Amino acid sequence: MFMSSIKNKTCLFLATETEPASGGVGYYNDSFIKGLSDHFYDRVIVYGAHDKNLRVDSLTLPLINNILPKKIINAFVLVFKLAFKKVDAIICAHVFLLPLALIFSFLRRKKITLIVYGIDCWGGRLKKYASFYDRIESIVSISEFTSKQLIDQGYPEQRIIKIPPLVDFSNAPKSVQRNQKDMIEVLTVGRMSTLEKYKGHREVLKAIAELSRRQIKVHYHVAGSGDDLPALKELASKMKIEDVVTFHGFVSNEKLEELYHQCDIFVMPSQVSTLSHDLKGEGFGIVFVEAAKYRMAVIGPNSGGSDDIIFSEQTGIAINPESSIEIADAIQKLASDHSLREDLGKNLYEHCEKLFALDKRQDYLKNLFEVSSNV
Repeated sequence: MFMSSIKNKTCLFLATETEPASGGVGYYNDSFIKGLSDHFYDRVIVYGAHDKNLRVDSLTLPLINNILPKKIINAFVLVFKLAFKKVDAIICAHVFLLPLALIFSFLRRKKITLIVYGIDCWGGRLKKYASFYDRIESIVSISEFTSKQLIDQGYPEQRIIKIPPLVDFSNAPKSVQRNQKDMIEVLTVGRMSTLEKYKGHREVLKAIAELSRRQIKVHYHVAGSGDDLPALKELASKMKIEDVVTFHGFVSNEKLEELYHQCDIFVMPSQVSTLSHDLKGEGFGIVFVEAAKYRMAVIGPNSGGSDDIIFSEQTGIAINPESSIEIADAIQKLASDHSLREDLGKNLYEHCEKLFALDKRQDYLKNLFEVSSNV
């Protein structure tokens, strides 16, 4: 019924990132846009903050730049270009673009669907728009943790729709055979940015040093690049663990898949804070779902967006991400128990395949259409 109600309609999708290669937000928006265009709308007009991400129909936007004055000018250009285009629905895919979305909302007399991810709306960042809550007909949240942050800021719970990031499980290996061996291999995948030190690479390095002192045979593989990589290499050297740590840098998909097969444990102890002056943490933690495809035992934080994924002693081990000793203890526990690693990996796979597989996308989007008349 709802499918026919939106036939021949157009959706305006305002976003900061729309390319998977740009990171988690870009990956999520790309999947969301494809779901809308494949199953619901005849046309989705997309505005992205970077020209390489722009994929609208014959809509070119000059002055696309990270400099604020040029962004403001570009916003007015966008309003002008879309002034006479048919727009039946407005989806704003970042709180930072909400002022622009509100302009369209009032001009077109349409309410907004807002997508939020994590720190973009934590720490009271949404509350400053409380007087416009009546214009935000529904909010798409990627995790239960983020949904709770919205409720705490006064947004009506019944208008929050949870649509998590989804991963393609169709190419997941039917089984992964990891042989018991003398040395346990640990993997972290993620950007190493000075702006994202909360991801916990330093704490894992400290845990590896502690395990070495305990004479536990372990090798730590780190996949990813970023401006914090030199400092992390220096830290490993200072702790004299460079022989048991391999920084792979940026890796191809083929190499990453090889590491997922090779390693026994996935760990990313991201620290979480919702304080307005110290916002940090994962809005969801899609890397854990990627690890789930390969039935890996995982270690992650005991709070944050990954709460939807990691249930301690069931689908992984949740630890205090600020404690390198807890991380070391969790690695040692898994290292000494092959059966536990297999059981946790199997449980994680089943949990994630059920809730976070890409083939669930249409069903999640149906929930959005049932709640919101905007879309």
